[in-house]
Amino acid sequence: MPTLQNIFRSIRSTRLLGAGPLLLLCIISGCAQPIKIVYKSKPLSVNEKKQTNSPVAFFVEPFTDERAASDRISTGNPRVIGRITAVVADYMGAELEISDPPQEVVDRAFTQALKNSGYKVLNTEEKGNADFVVKGAVRGFRLDIGSRDDIDIRIYLKIIETETGRVIWEGIAVERNSRFAGVTGNTKDTIAAYAAESIEKAIHGALSETSALIENTRAAYAVSLIVPTLKRGNDKAPTAPPQGTGRLVVTAEAPNAKVYINGVYFGMTPFKTDMEPGVYELNVRRKGFKEVKERVSVRLGEMTEVAVTLDKE
Repeated sequence: MPTLQNIFRSIRSTRLLGAGPLLLLCIISGCAQPIKIVYKSKPLSVNEKKQTNSPVAFFVEPFTDERAASDRISTGNPRVIGRITAVVADYMGAELEISDPPQEVVDRAFTQALKNSGYKVLNTEEKGNADFVVKGAVRGFRLDIGSRDDIDIRIYLKIIETETGRVIWEGIAVERNSRFAGVTGNTKDTIAAYAAESIEKAIHGALSETSALIENTRAAYAVSLIVPTLKRGNDKAPTAPPQGTGRLVVTAEAPNAKVYINGVYFGMTPFKTDMEPGVYELNVRRKGFKEVKERVSVRLGEMTEVAVTLDKE
């Protein structure tokens, strides 16, 4: 093994004295080691998050790698995700290599995000008890380090309700952005953090879109919810929670239609609320469409679903 004295002599002989300390650091710390991306999920906001200890259970099938050939830097190593044309303090090489294949990184990240959002994630042996199955694939995963760092992440997701086989949501979560690493440049840690943050943004965006759709299913209603009655304008908290509730779910082909119950505005579609059992007047309105009026019955412990078709005026 070369001594430190010989290393410095070699550095001087090749006229790399200015880069000597950096090269020495790399030799000692192992600059050739791949970068490890550690995902830290940000929980959904109060309005987006399913309540803690949700009864809803997911099974996440292993994510696959569906990157096109044009998105791959190296055909022989799927863990190479980009090129490096700027100095990285503790990493040597022109190709950016991560410690795990991209689909495994995203798989772990999505699973952790579900858990952080209050959902259960089942293992393979428990798959038969899942309310939803998630199928996912990495369509794009590239990070180039240069005068600016550019990242492009595309994650295909398909969420299926096991009871009905219905696809609750299908789409591609995308995160594209660039940044200036700063005058001090990049390290392996800053690159890993940048990649993890970008993955988080893509996944969080998808879960924000799907959380309301997931809650509008029978699986989400398995938990007993304590909610106020339909009365409004009373600032005082109810003296006692209702003894039992039913759930009303309203969807419309035209998004963001306004929902009125007994003449009172309650929100926009897709809409859900839990209320005391009874018969209610339902009105759905949207500018440019004819108003829909229905009488709906909400039954104790059951979910009443109303799918509204809005005709243009």
